[in-house]
Amino acid sequence: WTPRRGLAVAATVAAAFLVFCMIWPLSREFLVYGGFTAIAAATAIVMLALLESGWFGKLLLGFVVLRWIGRVSYAAYLWHLPIMIAVRDNTALSGSRRLALALALTAVATCASWFLVERPALRWKDQIEQRRRAAAREVPREPVGQPAAARGDG
Repeated sequence: WTPRRGLAVAATVAAAFLVFCMIWPLSREFLVYGGFTAIAAATAIVMLALLESGWFGKLLLGFVVLRWIGRVSYAAYLWHLPIMIAVRDNTALSGSRRLALALALTAVATCASWFLVERPALRWKDQIEQRRRAAAREVPREPVGQPAAARGDG
């Protein structure tokens, strides 16, 4: 059961709320007293609209660049914090320049991680799965519950 009436409007309001939460500094009180729940609910509404309707946000989130960022997001998640800390602690740049340097280095580390580690690992996993499927097709199966001696094989 999926409520579809008004889903596009609710998703638009929820997306606007999420953008507001990303841009505006949120107080700890807001987050603790219902803000985290509101953010989770808004995210769920947006995801439901992406899956179940012709909401215009689907077009925005379908851009190639955003899909690629989604594909490498785990590597970006892993690299961003150590790079941000290293740039903060080891440069005398101003705030915006420091942020630009940290984002550029995060992008480089993310790309390197994707092309040098993740893609080869995914190819290796696919090869292992193909071999396992091929081996499963080649192995003859014995009837269940009947020992080889009872069948006359042994």
